[in-house]
Amino acid sequence: MDLGLGLGISNFGGTFTGGFDPDAQIYFDAVVANSGALSDDEKTFYNTRRIDSKTNANPWDTNAHIDLPMIGGTVESMVVNAKSRNFDQIAVNTVAGDFTANGFQLNGTDSYFRMILIASTTLTLESIAMEFYSRTDSSDGTNMGAIVSTSQRVQWSIRDVSGNFVADVYNNNSSEGRLSFANADSLGDHVYTRVSNTDARGFKDATQIGSNATGGGSQPNIEFYLGAANSGGTAAGFDDKQCAGAGILDGLTVAQAQAMSNAIETFNVSLGRNL
Repeated sequence: MDLGLGLGISNFGGTFTGGFDPDAQIYFDAVVANSGALSDDEKTFYNTRRIDSKTNANPWDTNAHIDLPMIGGTVESMVVNAKSRNFDQIAVNTVAGDFTANGFQLNGTDSYFRMILIASTTLTLESIAMEFYSRTDSSDGTNMGAIVSTSQRVQWSIRDVSGNFVADVYNNNSSEGRLSFANADSLGDHVYTRVSNTDARGFKDATQIGSNATGGGSQPNIEFYLGAANSGGTAAGFDDKQCAGAGILDGLTVAQAQAMSNAIETFNVSLGRNL
Protein backbone atom coordinates (compact mmCIF):
# COMPACT_ATOMS: atom_id res chain seq x y z
CA MET A 1 0.00 0.00 0.00
CA ASP A 2 1.63 3.22 -1.16
CA LEU A 3 0.66 6.14 1.06
CA GLY A 4 2.19 8.66 -1.29
CA LEU A 5 4.91 9.39 1.25
CA GLY A 6 7.62 7.24 -0.27
CA LEU A 7 7.30 4.75 2.57
CA GLY A 8 6.12 1.77 0.53
CA ILE A 9 4.42 0.20 3.54
CA SER A 10 2.73 -3.11 2.75
CA ASN A 11 0.88 -5.66 4.80
CA PHE A 12 2.83 -8.93 5.10
CA GLY A 13 1.42 -11.82 7.08
CA GLY A 14 -0.18 -9.57 9.65
CA THR A 15 2.88 -7.39 10.20
CA PHE A 16 4.44 -4.59 8.18
CA THR A 17 7.58 -4.91 6.10
CA GLY A 18 10.05 -2.45 7.49
CA GLY A 19 8.52 -3.06 10.93
CA PHE A 20 9.18 -6.81 11.12
CA ASP A 21 7.45 -9.40 13.25
CA PRO A 22 7.88 -8.49 16.94
CA ASP A 23 9.70 -11.74 17.82
CA ALA A 24 12.06 -11.30 14.87
CA GLN A 25 12.74 -7.68 15.84
CA ILE A 26 13.68 -8.64 19.41
CA TYR A 27 16.13 -11.16 17.97
CA PHE A 28 17.60 -8.53 15.63
CA ASP A 29 17.99 -6.16 18.59
CA ALA A 30 19.74 -8.88 20.60
CA VAL A 31 22.26 -9.37 17.79
CA VAL A 32 23.04 -5.65 17.82
CA ALA A 33 23.30 -5.67 21.62
CA ASN A 34 25.92 -8.39 21.28
CA SER A 35 27.91 -6.23 18.83
CA GLY A 36 26.77 -8.28 15.84
CA ALA A 37 25.09 -7.17 12.63
CA LEU A 38 22.67 -8.63 10.10
CA SER A 39 22.20 -7.66 6.49
CA ASP A 40 18.87 -6.40 5.20
CA ASP A 41 18.37 -9.67 3.31
CA GLU A 42 19.13 -11.75 6.39
CA LYS A 43 16.57 -9.78 8.36
CA THR A 44 13.93 -10.03 5.64
CA PHE A 45 14.38 -13.76 5.11
CA TYR A 46 14.46 -14.51 8.83
CA ASN A 47 11.36 -12.38 9.34
CA THR A 48 9.58 -14.46 6.68
CA ARG A 49 10.59 -17.63 8.51
CA ARG A 50 9.21 -16.32 11.80
CA ILE A 51 5.89 -15.38 10.20
CA ASP A 52 5.73 -18.81 8.57
CA SER A 53 6.11 -20.41 12.00
CA LYS A 54 3.00 -18.62 13.20
CA THR A 55 0.79 -19.44 10.23
CA ASN A 56 1.81 -23.04 9.52
CA ALA A 57 2.63 -26.14 11.57
CA ASN A 58 6.18 -24.92 12.23
CA PRO A 59 6.60 -25.39 16.02
CA TRP A 60 8.96 -22.52 16.85
CA ASP A 61 6.52 -20.51 18.92
CA THR A 62 5.54 -23.20 21.39
CA ASN A 63 8.19 -25.91 21.13
CA ALA A 64 11.61 -24.34 20.63
CA HIS A 65 14.14 -23.76 23.40
CA ILE A 66 17.16 -23.01 21.22
CA ASP A 67 17.07 -21.72 17.64
CA LEU A 68 20.40 -20.85 16.03
CA PRO A 69 19.85 -19.61 12.45
CA MET A 70 23.62 -19.07 12.04
CA ILE A 71 23.44 -15.77 10.18
CA GLY A 72 25.44 -12.56 10.34
CA GLY A 73 28.86 -14.02 9.58
CA THR A 74 30.40 -13.35 13.01
CA VAL A 75 30.53 -15.09 16.35
CA GLU A 76 28.69 -12.13 17.88
CA SER A 77 25.64 -12.79 15.71
CA MET A 78 25.77 -16.58 15.64
CA VAL A 79 25.81 -17.18 19.40
CA VAL A 80 22.44 -15.43 19.76
CA ASN A 81 19.56 -17.78 20.52
CA ALA A 82 16.75 -16.49 18.30
CA LYS A 83 14.08 -18.05 20.54
CA SER A 84 15.12 -16.51 23.86
CA ARG A 85 16.90 -13.62 22.09
CA ASN A 86 19.76 -14.04 24.57
CA PHE A 87 23.39 -14.29 23.52
CA ASP A 88 24.04 -17.11 25.94
CA GLN A 89 25.71 -19.65 23.68
CA ILE A 90 29.47 -19.80 24.31
CA ALA A 91 31.91 -20.37 21.44
CA VAL A 92 34.95 -22.44 22.42
CA ASN A 93 38.24 -22.58 20.48
CA THR A 94 36.84 -20.72 17.48
CA VAL A 95 38.52 -18.12 15.27
CA ALA A 96 37.00 -15.35 13.15
CA GLY A 97 37.33 -17.39 9.95
CA ASP A 98 34.98 -20.05 11.33
CA PHE A 99 32.02 -17.69 10.82
CA THR A 100 30.83 -16.71 7.33
CA ALA A 101 27.61 -15.98 5.49
CA ASN A 102 27.28 -19.75 4.98
CA GLY A 103 27.28 -20.59 8.69
CA PHE A 104 29.59 -21.83 11.44
CA GLN A 105 32.45 -24.02 10.21
CA LEU A 106 33.45 -26.54 12.87
CA ASN A 107 37.10 -27.57 12.67
CA GLY A 108 36.74 -31.20 13.75
CA THR A 109 39.50 -30.81 16.30
CA ASP A 110 38.53 -28.62 19.23
CA SER A 111 35.89 -26.02 18.27
CA TYR A 112 32.28 -26.19 19.48
CA PHE A 113 29.46 -24.21 21.10
CA ARG A 114 28.40 -24.64 24.67
CA MET A 115 24.62 -24.51 24.29
CA ILE A 116 23.96 -23.95 28.03
CA LEU A 117 20.64 -25.85 27.96
CA ILE A 118 20.49 -28.73 30.45
CA ALA A 119 17.96 -31.43 29.61
CA SER A 120 17.07 -32.38 33.18
CA THR A 121 16.03 -28.83 34.06
CA THR A 122 14.42 -27.78 30.76
CA LEU A 123 13.14 -30.75 28.78
CA THR A 124 10.60 -33.49 29.39
CA LEU A 125 12.02 -36.99 29.27
CA GLU A 126 9.82 -38.28 26.48
CA SER A 127 9.71 -35.04 24.52
CA ILE A 128 12.94 -34.09 22.77
CA ALA A 129 13.79 -32.92 19.28
CA MET A 130 17.27 -32.08 17.98
CA GLU A 131 17.88 -30.36 14.63
CA PHE A 132 21.07 -29.68 12.67
CA TYR A 133 21.47 -28.30 9.12
CA SER A 134 24.76 -29.39 7.56
CA ARG A 135 26.39 -27.90 4.48
CA THR A 136 29.23 -30.43 4.64
CA ASP A 137 29.23 -34.11 3.73
CA SER A 138 31.19 -35.81 6.48
CA SER A 139 30.66 -39.22 8.02
CA ASP A 140 32.19 -38.47 11.39
CA GLY A 141 31.60 -36.26 14.39
CA THR A 142 28.78 -35.44 16.79
CA ASN A 143 26.37 -32.75 15.63
CA MET A 144 25.26 -32.12 19.21
CA GLY A 145 25.09 -34.12 22.39
CA ALA A 146 25.15 -34.54 26.15
CA ILE A 147 26.53 -37.70 27.74
CA VAL A 148 26.53 -38.05 31.51
CA SER A 149 29.36 -40.57 31.65
CA THR A 150 32.03 -41.91 29.31
CA SER A 151 30.23 -45.26 29.37
CA GLN A 152 27.30 -43.45 27.68
CA ARG A 153 24.85 -44.52 30.36
CA VAL A 154 22.78 -41.41 29.70
CA GLN A 155 23.20 -40.06 26.19
CA TRP A 156 21.17 -37.65 24.08
CA SER A 157 22.86 -36.92 20.76
CA ILE A 158 22.67 -36.87 16.98
CA ARG A 159 25.65 -37.70 14.81
CA ASP A 160 26.81 -39.24 11.55
CA VAL A 161 28.72 -42.52 11.77
CA SER A 162 29.91 -44.60 8.81
CA GLY A 163 27.09 -43.66 6.46
CA ASN A 164 24.38 -43.74 9.11
CA PHE A 165 22.52 -40.99 10.88
CA VAL A 166 22.38 -42.03 14.54
CA ALA A 167 20.23 -40.46 17.25
CA ASP A 168 20.36 -41.54 20.87
CA VAL A 169 18.05 -40.86 23.78
CA TYR A 170 18.79 -43.77 26.09
CA ASN A 171 20.25 -44.92 29.38
CA ASN A 172 22.16 -47.88 30.85
CA ASN A 173 23.99 -48.33 27.53
CA SER A 174 21.07 -50.48 26.37
CA SER A 175 20.37 -48.55 23.15
CA GLU A 176 16.66 -48.64 24.01
CA GLY A 177 16.14 -45.20 22.54
CA ARG A 178 18.56 -45.48 19.61
CA LEU A 179 17.52 -44.60 16.09
CA SER A 180 20.01 -45.54 13.37
CA PHE A 181 19.33 -45.42 9.66
CA ALA A 182 21.26 -45.29 6.41
CA ASN A 183 22.17 -41.79 5.32
CA ALA A 184 23.61 -41.40 1.84
CA ASP A 185 25.30 -38.15 2.89
CA SER A 186 25.23 -35.79 5.86
CA LEU A 187 24.05 -32.79 3.85
CA GLY A 188 20.83 -30.94 4.62
CA ASP A 189 18.50 -30.65 7.58
CA HIS A 190 18.42 -33.55 10.02
CA VAL A 191 15.80 -33.80 12.75
CA TYR A 192 15.37 -36.37 15.50
CA THR A 193 12.07 -36.18 17.37
CA ARG A 194 10.52 -38.21 20.15
CA VAL A 195 6.91 -38.12 18.94
CA SER A 196 5.86 -40.01 22.08
CA ASN A 197 7.43 -42.22 24.73
CA THR A 198 7.32 -45.16 22.30
CA ASP A 199 7.75 -43.43 18.95
CA ALA A 200 11.07 -41.96 17.78
CA ARG A 201 11.53 -40.70 14.23
CA GLY A 202 14.26 -39.25 12.06
CA PHE A 203 13.86 -36.81 9.19
CA LYS A 204 16.15 -35.54 6.48
CA ASP A 205 14.98 -32.48 4.55
CA ALA A 206 11.41 -32.97 5.79
CA THR A 207 11.26 -36.62 4.67
CA GLN A 208 11.07 -39.36 7.27
CA ILE A 209 13.94 -41.80 6.76
CA GLY A 210 13.80 -43.80 9.98
CA SER A 211 11.67 -44.71 12.97
CA ASN A 212 11.94 -46.78 16.12
CA ALA A 213 9.01 -47.89 18.25
CA THR A 214 10.82 -47.70 21.55
CA GLY A 215 10.84 -46.04 24.93
CA GLY A 216 13.61 -45.79 27.48
CA GLY A 217 15.94 -42.98 28.34
CA SER A 218 16.65 -40.49 31.07
CA GLN A 219 17.67 -36.86 31.15
CA PRO A 220 21.31 -35.72 31.14
CA ASN A 221 22.06 -33.23 33.91
CA ILE A 222 24.80 -31.52 31.89
CA GLU A 223 24.58 -28.99 29.10
CA PHE A 224 24.43 -29.77 25.40
CA TYR A 225 27.37 -29.01 23.13
CA LEU A 226 27.01 -28.16 19.43
CA GLY A 227 29.72 -29.63 17.20
CA ALA A 228 30.81 -32.08 19.87
CA ALA A 229 29.39 -34.20 22.65
CA ASN A 230 29.61 -33.05 26.24
CA SER A 231 30.93 -36.28 27.68
CA GLY A 232 30.81 -35.86 31.43
CA GLY A 233 32.05 -32.27 31.17
CA THR A 234 34.67 -32.92 28.49
CA ALA A 235 34.16 -32.18 24.79
CA ALA A 236 34.55 -35.28 22.61
CA GLY A 237 33.68 -36.55 19.15
CA PHE A 238 34.37 -33.23 17.42
CA ASP A 239 32.46 -32.46 14.24
CA ASP A 240 33.87 -30.87 11.06
CA LYS A 241 30.62 -29.86 9.36
CA GLN A 242 29.50 -26.38 8.40
CA CYS A 243 26.38 -25.67 10.42
CA ALA A 244 23.71 -23.47 8.80
CA GLY A 245 21.18 -23.87 11.59
CA ALA A 246 20.56 -25.87 14.75
CA GLY A 247 17.96 -26.20 17.46
CA ILE A 248 16.68 -28.04 20.49
CA LEU A 249 12.93 -28.35 20.91
CA ASP A 250 10.27 -30.28 22.73
CA GLY A 251 9.21 -33.38 20.82
CA LEU A 252 7.56 -32.64 17.49
CA THR A 253 4.69 -34.27 15.70
CA VAL A 254 5.40 -35.55 12.21
CA ALA A 255 3.67 -32.52 10.68
CA GLN A 256 5.67 -30.13 12.87
CA ALA A 257 9.00 -31.78 12.03
CA GLN A 258 8.25 -31.58 8.33
CA ALA A 259 7.01 -27.98 8.46
CA MET A 260 10.03 -26.85 10.45
CA SER A 261 12.48 -28.57 8.12
CA ASN A 262 10.76 -27.13 5.06
CA ALA A 263 10.87 -23.63 6.57
CA ILE A 264 14.58 -23.95 7.34
CA GLU A 265 15.29 -25.15 3.80
CA THR A 266 13.31 -22.24 2.35
CA PHE A 267 15.26 -19.86 4.57
CA ASN A 268 18.61 -21.23 3.39
CA VAL A 269 17.48 -21.14 -0.24
CA SER A 270 16.59 -17.47 0.21
CA LEU A 271 20.08 -16.82 1.57
CA GLY A 272 21.64 -18.66 -1.37
CA ARG A 273 23.42 -21.12 0.91
CA ASN A 274 21.27 -24.16 0.23
CA LEU A 275 22.84 -27.35 -1.08
